[in-house]
Amino acid sequence: MDGDSLMRLANPATTREYVLEADRKSDPATVFVLRRLTREQLFEYASRAPFTVAQATELAAIRERAKREARALTAAEQKHFDALEPKTFADIARALESFAYTVSVGVVEIRNLLDERGKPLKMTPEKFAKVAPAEVIKELGEAVLEHSVLSEDDRKN
Repeated sequence: MDGDSLMRLANPATTREYVLEADRKSDPATVFVLRRLTREQLFEYASRAPFTVAQATELAAIRERAKREARALTAAEQKHFDALEPKTFADIARALESFAYTVSVGVVEIRNLLDERGKPLKMTPEKFAKVAPAEVIKELGEAVLEHSVLSEDDRKN
């Protein structure tokens, strides 16, 4: 391989900060530090999810592309998502379990977390994944998956 075509690899040690959409105007906001999942962790996620690894990777890539281009999903992309959206209670439960797993292994730190009285609360990502509301687990799980997939541009460069 020459210098222009060296392989690019998603480094699992790479982290990024993430703030939930509903918390972005808070001061201070709760900050979740995310890391990329390893291949084995991605396979474990997929074994729990109601869709295949290829489907999960494809959906994450579509979501990442739309985000990078600062646009909403196209009608065709949304239709693709809707076709894979869990519809039965069992599939919804499996999807939530798969996202809870990604949160437990993909979140490395939680800052500025408060309890119901507004007091600082320390919690491990594993415990957080067990007690957080479903919509929070889904959003964080998706953020971890998006962070774990190299963009098309990164793979090409």
